Amino acid sequence: MTEAIYRHFTRTELEAQFTLDYVDDLDGKRAKRVAASLAARRDLECNLGVAYGETPAETLDIFPADSSTPAPIQLFIHGGFWQTLDAATFSFPASTLVPAGAAYLAVDYALMPAVTMGEIVRQCRAAIAWTYRNAQDFNGDPTRIHISGHSAGGHLVAMLMDPGWPAEYGLPADVVKGGCAISGLFELEAVRLSSHNTAMSLTSADVAAYSPHRAVSPTAAPLILAVGGREPEEFRLQTTDYAEAWQAAGNRCEVIIPAHADHISILLDDLTAADAKLHGAVLGQMGLASDWHTAHGQRKDSQPQ
Repeated sequence: MTEAIYRHFTRTELEAQFTLDYVDDLDGKRAKRVAASLAARRDLECNLGVAYGETPAETLDIFPADSSTPAPIQLFIHGGFWQTLDAATFSFPASTLVPAGAAYLAVDYALMPAVTMGEIVRQCRAAIAWTYRNAQDFNGDPTRIHISGHSAGGHLVAMLMDPGWPAEYGLPADVVKGGCAISGLFELEAVRLSSHNTAMSLTSADVAAYSPHRAVSPTAAPLILAVGGREPEEFRLQTTDYAEAWQAAGNRCEVIIPAHADHISILLDDLTAADAKLHGAVLGQMGLASDWHTAHGQRKDSQPQ
């Protein structure tokens, strides 16, 4: 009998948790988000490739708020298992967030294996520091910075929710007013034991330092945790485990599990769709959705916890 190497997963079963082979029409969904992002850049005012740090990878794509007063900011961190993809692939959430009253920023960062996990976290912190200090340039409100991210980006959101790091950058401890981690990984031991670690080279010390689940600090900022009901079991377990740890620390948390969603469609159909619970929750966190349920209703395909 093959032994489990993590939770109840054998090595083969663990590898299966980190594949997209189960996603229906994967190529079509990827093409859809690229097309939607091209449309967002065509149709909305945007300023692309704005430097927030000293290295070439440290840039932001900015979609300013269409507002006469400083608007809340939604800063999005892309996924790709810390190794692939870019901000340009994820322009499309701007198409619904900007008309709702937010400024939308998509963050680029250097990718592994060229840099370490610690450097990626540093770059994302630098992006928030730059945003806080330059928000007025794109009609954003520096006192209303919210962050969201998908997959690896969900992990980075959790790292950035810790109120201990902002002081190192001369920022207020509550610089992040709320977060939304979508399909995130919060315990990196599962990744270290997988074949992905051939490129990532995570050590046990890295896992301890960069697994948000292991050190949840009390914070006033609320967190939305979302994962698709059709995603692999490990992603769903990581979300519910992290929600328990987050709430055990006395923090506010909302868990949203759209039953229909897979790892790709959860952004296309839930973060950005006007009638989706996740979209409404993100707007509500920014104070933009007081009449959202009345205006759009609520899809009955999610399992709030």
